[in-house]
Amino acid sequence: MEKKKEWAIAQEKITKYIEKLGFDVWKERRINNKRVDILAKKVSGDKIIYLVFEIKHYNRVHAYNEREFFLQIQDYVKELLLREVARKSAKKVLRDYLIIGYLVFTNDFGIFKNRKKDWKKGSSPQNNKIIKEIWKRKVSFFYSTPEFIKKNLESVGISLDKQLLLNKFFDSKENK
Repeated sequence: MEKKKEWAIAQEKITKYIEKLGFDVWKERRINNKRVDILAKKVSGDKIIYLVFEIKHYNRVHAYNEREFFLQIQDYVKELLLREVARKSAKKVLRDYLIIGYLVFTNDFGIFKNRKKDWKKGSSPQNNKIIKEIWKRKVSFFYSTPEFIKKNLESVGISLDKQLLLNKFFDSKENK
């Protein structure tokens, strides 16, 4: 019971933070029958940014769990990418979209605090050349504890209008 409570608190705080950055946010959103913890979208002119968050609250994470979590967030991003290509066009998605998959651990396990892995190698959703190009150029993945979200988003060129520090946001009484 405690695990779910901590997870729900983290989800709510990340949702509030992302909303303050100007994103439209949906919790527990379905993408082709898969439930995403948080899906966020920001439109700026023709450019569209999607953030796909999966939040995990565990006392321990082993290599096996970590790999399963990677595959889970990767699967969500693939589904979102294919959905957007079907709705718009592959060329439009390649030109105007940025999709970021983000795995957030609520606890620091002493092994890492912030990592970016090359999860995309050999994992393109289809054998279609333009889909592979989108996957290579317009999709990024991160995993970290919450305090690194802002830094990681900025590292892929997302300019955050409001200079909120996530650790201060998490510690503020207004958001508890």
